[in-house]
Amino acid sequence: MVDDSTPTDPTGWPWVDNHPGRLHQLLERISLRAAYVDHDGVSRYRNRAMQEWLGRADDDRAELHVRDLLGAQAYESVENRMRAALDGVAQVFERPGPGGAEAPTREETTYLPVSVSDESSGGVLVTIGDATRRASGESTRAQALIRSALLEERTRLAMLM
Repeated sequence: MVDDSTPTDPTGWPWVDNHPGRLHQLLERISLRAAYVDHDGVSRYRNRAMQEWLGRADDDRAELHVRDLLGAQAYESVENRMRAALDGVAQVFERPGPGGAEAPTREETTYLPVSVSDESSGGVLVTIGDATRRASGESTRAQALIRSALLEERTRLAMLM
């Protein structure tokens, strides 16, 4: 059983410290998918966006192992990164998102180790966000650099003729 009476240190953010329930309200309204996974790999919290992405009802509070939430095949693709994060090494990676070839998207997933002040081991804060716009911008920038280099080369060759 978890001891809910553990005092929390002030964050220094008056809005958070004076209104602790508002942070939860914020987490429930953002499009960023967020979850907390404990040191045993059990999902203890998932915000509304994460619940939707997992195909779970908003009021489903089942605390399940990540393997059971994702399914065996999907879990296998992230298992090593999850283990590394649970061992204290932050993980940031990008992968294709839903949408397929017709509407390709990119997702950035972050596993941030959470340390706790007592002697128990922490867990991992998981965030998954849309990286499509950034990836598209990087691709556009790379294409522009290639075009620029080709134009410079063409201009240099034209001057030699």
